[in-house]
Amino acid sequence: METNKEETHLRSRYLLLLLAVSLLLIGAVIAVSFAIATGGASAAQEQALVEENSAAPSCRFGVASGNSNNNPFLIDLGVGWILNFGVGKNLSVPNGIEYVQMVRLGQKVDAQGRLPEYFVKGPQLTDDPDGLGSIVAANPNRLWIIGNEIDRVFWQDDIYPQLYAEAYHDIYHFIKTRDPSAQIAVSALVGVTTNRMEYLDIVWDSYLEKYDRPMPVDVWTLHPYIFPEAKYENDKIVGSNGSIALQTSCDINRDQASCSEVKWESLRLPPWISTSPEDSCSRDDVYCYAEHDDMDVFAQQVVMMRQWMKDHGHQNKPLINTEFAVLYPFDDFDDPENPTTCFLQDEFGGCFTPQRVINFMQEAVQYQDETTSVELGYPLDNYRLVQQWLWYAMNDGAEGTPNALVNNDTNPTALTTIGNAYKQEITSSFTKYGIKHFLYLTGHGGNDAAYLSVAREFTKKGVLCAYVRWWDLIIQLKGDVNSNYRNVNILEQSVDAACGKNDPSVLRDGETRLGAFYQEVRKDVLGDTFGVPDKMKGVLICAGSDPKITSVPNGVTYDGGVIQMPLPSAIIDIDNPEPGDWPSLEGKVSAELGNDILNTCRDWIVKMLSDFEKLEIPEKYQK
Repeated sequence: METNKEETHLRSRYLLLLLAVSLLLIGAVIAVSFAIATGGASAAQEQALVEENSAAPSCRFGVASGNSNNNPFLIDLGVGWILNFGVGKNLSVPNGIEYVQMVRLGQKVDAQGRLPEYFVKGPQLTDDPDGLGSIVAANPNRLWIIGNEIDRVFWQDDIYPQLYAEAYHDIYHFIKTRDPSAQIAVSALVGVTTNRMEYLDIVWDSYLEKYDRPMPVDVWTLHPYIFPEAKYENDKIVGSNGSIALQTSCDINRDQASCSEVKWESLRLPPWISTSPEDSCSRDDVYCYAEHDDMDVFAQQVVMMRQWMKDHGHQNKPLINTEFAVLYPFDDFDDPENPTTCFLQDEFGGCFTPQRVINFMQEAVQYQDETTSVELGYPLDNYRLVQQWLWYAMNDGAEGTPNALVNNDTNPTALTTIGNAYKQEITSSFTKYGIKHFLYLTGHGGNDAAYLSVAREFTKKGVLCAYVRWWDLIIQLKGDVNSNYRNVNILEQSVDAACGKNDPSVLRDGETRLGAFYQEVRKDVLGDTFGVPDKMKGVLICAGSDPKITSVPNGVTYDGGVIQMPLPSAIIDIDNPEPGDWPSLEGKVSAELGNDILNTCRDWIVKMLSDFEKLEIPEKYQK
């Protein structure tokens, strides 16, 4: 069977996903070490050896995040991808975490109603500097989702299915023309029901009729939310929390026959359904509030989506869940753990407590991670039904939101109970694949807190973690014999030179400039009486029976003693020719020095790994 370039790229993308999951964490380091030890390392592999954050996050787990202040918590969680429900060119996203682009759109309206035209929200379909073309060019090989909950009236992207087929065609080809490696996904619907599949059928059929070919789709998406679609109010059929999908027979006719297969709200049932709200929960045509976190219904929606994909010749495409969560609020409660009353209670008096949310999260993750079907699943992922999933959200700022992973939507300071539960699910997922050792290789120690937090969770599961800073390792192994080993700029640039990434003859060092600015602050504040400790000699401190040499933050010396005295920040003006200079690094930075660093670290890491893998955490220490 002939395979086109796009299909080959798609297969490669998701084969890498599988390899990343099954060999995650230690696998990346072992692969590089093995190649180097056998003499087969490429420059790219050696670069990977010294790259910060070389242990990849879990590419299956994602989270909705639109705030760069969340970045430390994204690292802490270990997620592999994020959405902010928009597009971006130069976003602040931590290394190793994929930002998935989403093009938003809608349908034009005037005073008389809807027009047969769509519009794109945000950057337009142009190659202007502020157009979508420049963003595509700056972000090759990305996943692009076209729209969000397009079937839902008023909320989100709200567009007729016939018009969405046209918009999808135009945006798909606009992106693919500029980046053939891009992957394009259809918008998720707000749920997966018979009513929603009717909307999707109209999209599919409209595309085929208009363009005389099936829709080209690389990735399918879904939102398996359990929301009622319709309610009976003032003798009329109207939309409920999920709304009636646009242009479906129920949406157009609003009568009993046309709406026979929608999901009704239990509290506002039509007259032809005569039952109590509690008893209605057993009916297939009702979505109760109590079913919002029902895993049986969640699974039914996933299977229905996969069946639709198979029926349309797309079983061999990935399916990703771009939103799952509990969205009903938990507020105005009398007890946070065992409430008897709250703002929103389901048909049986239950509230959506944090523990209830955690239970749903755990069950949903387990289902998506473990459920397979040869008849319906994705062949390249061992027939799993769902390839990736994304929790909504870090914190959407909604009052009483039960699903937030961090404690504030603008300036978070900690993970919530829900956030820690999601982190636990991510770390636990690694142990399912038999991973027992984890090597984290970095340059600086800026991610110490995040690493240690994750390492403690791993240790409870019997996974032994090791943390190596190669900046320190090289001087530990070589000794203080070369002052160039003390300068991290020289270290990094030399490794880059060894990998053919720079030209040492044009490099300049700004360290003396920065040092001069800081020295200016010290002179202005401290004068000649006080000084600063020698950075390389450190400070002697009392440590019980074992005094030690260390650095002291904000250290200032006076007559042999050391004071901690925070000073003002330096005023750094790069346009100011004084103080300091820009000395050339030629003769200091070299490919030879870089190769020496790589070879020295390589030999030590390979040897260390061979013994590290023999270590185990006895079961009595595991929790």
